[in-house]
Amino acid sequence: MKTIITPVLFLVGLSASAQNITLNESFGYEGFTYVENTSLVDRIVLNPDGSIISAGRKYVSGGSDLALTKHDAIGTQDMTFGTNGITLTDIHASVDILDIQLQADGKILISGSTETGIEVAPGVPVLHAFIARYHPNGVIDSSFAANGIFEVTDYDQSEFTSILVQTDQSLLLVSYADGISYFSKLTTGGTLDNSFGTNGIRAISDLSTFFFFNRGAISLADGSILIYGLDGTGGSDKLSCIKTNVAGDLVTAFGQNGIASFDTDQNGFELLTKGQELADGKIVLVGESSDKVIIRLKADGTLDSTFATNGVLMHTLPYMDMVVQPTGKILIGGQLPDASFNYRIIITRFNADGTIDNSFNTTGDFEFDFSDGFEMLNCMVLTSPDRLLIGGKTDYIHPSSDFLLAEIDMSESLGLPTNTSDELSVYPNPFSDKVTISLDNESVTSIQLMDAMGRTIGNYPVNKSTTLSLEHLNAGMYQVIFTNNQHEQISKKLIKQ
Repeated sequence: MKTIITPVLFLVGLSASAQNITLNESFGYEGFTYVENTSLVDRIVLNPDGSIISAGRKYVSGGSDLALTKHDAIGTQDMTFGTNGITLTDIHASVDILDIQLQADGKILISGSTETGIEVAPGVPVLHAFIARYHPNGVIDSSFAANGIFEVTDYDQSEFTSILVQTDQSLLLVSYADGISYFSKLTTGGTLDNSFGTNGIRAISDLSTFFFFNRGAISLADGSILIYGLDGTGGSDKLSCIKTNVAGDLVTAFGQNGIASFDTDQNGFELLTKGQELADGKIVLVGESSDKVIIRLKADGTLDSTFATNGVLMHTLPYMDMVVQPTGKILIGGQLPDASFNYRIIITRFNADGTIDNSFNTTGDFEFDFSDGFEMLNCMVLTSPDRLLIGGKTDYIHPSSDFLLAEIDMSESLGLPTNTSDELSVYPNPFSDKVTISLDNESVTSIQLMDAMGRTIGNYPVNKSTTLSLEHLNAGMYQVIFTNNQHEQISKKLIKQ
């Protein structure tokens, strides 16, 4: 394995000191894992127990099949999932996966588009929106729609960009079809809900008064929906997002009558591709403009002038996906080539005000590489406040590439000894009822347990050995945070079975 890490100057000090970012060596094979007989991870989602569902593609002659895998929280592949650890589904010639979500019962939902093998014009393939549902064990759910797959056949060019699982487990799907953005609502059985819109479908844009090309949507804390993409009305692209209720009505208090559009490059292409709501109701959105762009909106859809330059940050850093940490710091990831076209993955972090976070690996970025070929980052998710899981592809074993998962350790190891594995231990891990914390470090002044969302579960006395009864906790991932007398911290992942 070859790993490239941006040089680090380790600074001892208080919370402003630099973080030495590393691969989490307890995950997979010294920080990463791959899956043979696959090609590329497009989307990842976490189960409540911390296990990882990866959705992507396996390249086949003339196209691709949908591929699913499952790993536990430390990167071990579940070989009971699907067939020998992999589920492959042939949906026409090829697939493009745009979203993955889980139902409350653990069933897996995958959406996107499928190339049918038919051309509407020379070089223009017919694309059909689809959503597929699988049981938690990776077997396709034949009770859903038609043998597990709902496919839109009424348009030449359509795709389901986002899945919004409703509280009653019905599905609200955001789509783009033949130039118009739509909502489609499916029943729990995978059929159109005729009580919604017209026969289960409602247009949320048109081809003249509001041309809106969407790339995704998120549910907001107030129960509304934010859809992001571009506003092409009048032939000039603008960054755009709209806010609706679950019935598809625009929330007029947001932006201008429910629409917030921003022209950051009057002569070029502009598109928002990812959004995340913050705890205070503000919204971070990323995408493309004359270069790459990050914007932050207030809850009312206006630009937040306290972020970057009047709410807009233009940059040239690699970008494929984005997540925001609970602190408000923004992580973007992508890949960079070197002179020999060896592509390596790069993660960059911005402070909450839009400036580069130079405490992150002293340079603001962290790079890593596993082969002399092509590594790609397609998606990212936080497994805890200071652990970042990435999905993509690697040529580590096969030139045709394999699924790649890697976990980045961003824990604040500031000033605590580098041999803390001997001085701070938490066992058994994973655990089912009780955990023992063994401590041989006189500088530690407090011990705190937090859940995966950064919420405090409990504070505990500092002793050489402390046993905690945690039977009441739900299965999932937690963090034990050790703080020393200089207010510096280190965290250890803890998994409840």
